[in-house]
Amino acid sequence: MQEASIPAEQDEVGASTLVGPTTDLAADRPKSRLDRILQWVPRILSSKPHVIVLMGLGIYLVVLPVLGVKVSADAELIGGNYTNVTSDVSAEAQLVSLACG
Repeated sequence: MQEASIPAEQDEVGASTLVGPTTDLAADRPKSRLDRILQWVPRILSSKPHVIVLMGLGIYLVVLPVLGVKVSADAELIGGNYTNVTSDVSAEAQLVSLACG
């Protein structure tokens, strides 16, 4: 059995209104304060100090426990959540920058 496909609603340019055009993902000049702040996220996450902090956190959370050093559960929870959030934000920022060209 074959189901009839329902075409997506489109605007006058021909782009789907559910997804929208991919050419206007980021403005050349940010209009709002939030947009200006968000432009700094990829720069901060890829900065040398942040990378050094993440490497130190990795050593503290992975290497030291393997060597037998006691690391508190709270530190593991907070550090693990921090690395998860920063990697997720970094991945999203990379996707946006790739999509914007």
